[in-house]
Amino acid sequence: MVSFDVESLYTNVPVKEAIELALDIIYKRPNKPDKLLTRKQTQQLLHHAVCDVSFRFMDKTYIQKDGVAMGNAIAPILADLFMIKMEEKLNRFTKNRPKIWLRYVDDIFCIFDIEEKHIKIFLQRINMWHNNLKFTSEFEEDATLPFLGVLIKKENNSLITSVYRLIKKLTIRIQRICSNETIAKAEKRKLDEILKNNGYPAHIIRRGIKAGEAIAKRLQQPQPKEPTVEKQKIFFTIPYFGQESIVFASRVRRICDKMLSHIHLNIAYKKQGTLKQNFLPTQKGRDESKSNKELIYHIPCQNCEKIYIGETGRSRETRITEHLKAIKKKDTNSEIVKHVLNTNHTMNFNKTTALAKETNWKRRIIKESLVTFESKDKAVTEVKHKLQVFG
Repeated sequence: MVSFDVESLYTNVPVKEAIELALDIIYKRPNKPDKLLTRKQTQQLLHHAVCDVSFRFMDKTYIQKDGVAMGNAIAPILADLFMIKMEEKLNRFTKNRPKIWLRYVDDIFCIFDIEEKHIKIFLQRINMWHNNLKFTSEFEEDATLPFLGVLIKKENNSLITSVYRLIKKLTIRIQRICSNETIAKAEKRKLDEILKNNGYPAHIIRRGIKAGEAIAKRLQQPQPKEPTVEKQKIFFTIPYFGQESIVFASRVRRICDKMLSHIHLNIAYKKQGTLKQNFLPTQKGRDESKSNKELIYHIPCQNCEKIYIGETGRSRETRITEHLKAIKKKDTNSEIVKHVLNTNHTMNFNKTTALAKETNWKRRIIKESLVTFESKDKAVTEVKHKLQVFG
């Protein structure tokens, strides 16, 4: 029994080759399904999804020129397609070929009926499959081989499997129960000896004990006390642009924790520039009625320089009709009506102009206040929302 491992498979996948393999499967297979996109369009979409991916390391931003990024949704598919293509070369082997070849992503389990020196020759040959691929091997010891969390053992021409994850749990028990480090070290030496006598590989034992020590140390650290004063919860939404948004949110939280300890800031992310937002208006056409709603607008006076500045969530025509009705009824709650009655002037509704569009009501009020303030004495309306920037 032998296991092979591909070193850093994801970051070594040749992206352009993998994309072409995916395109061949989609567009060259028989019984082609109806496709909305051409091969070139699909190629461009895949290129945008996996090529030139940016990532952050040590406060610097880099571009990944080749390989697929860990965590990318398409990465496992492209990596698997690339490995399937490489595995087709197994058919060229006339000798030194494994009886069983089972792969899970970048881990491969094999059974040979040849000597170890011939297996090493096989390893040399598969390492020549591609310049980006490098296979490493691990041979069985005492008829046992660890593979993906399973200890595989040959016994009476059959394979017996068992789980060997108990190393961490046993190490944690030793660290938490033993009263001093001297006793703990002695117990860990006994554990190491017992595991080796039961066929566990040395590197697996070292890794398990190290991981168990780290977990036990973390568990023994005193837990911070929960604050007795209930913090005020504030919810905040920011656009999501990947890792940069996460870093920004983390820094804002840290600043708030230091300067505003009575506030618990909850930051959520919202999608920005989605395919639907970009392509749906092009495919279905824009709804012109929406462009005439949620506006900041102004209406000039025909007889002087005064203007009325207002905001509405409804259509501009609906709001003008309401103003006309208010004038007809002489409703003194309306600033337009007050100006018309006090000066005997007429508002020029035909020259009503949209100054800005804003879907959010609070931001729309702020924008209206800014425009009203900037108009100085020309506006017949008062500033609704007093801001510190006004002085």
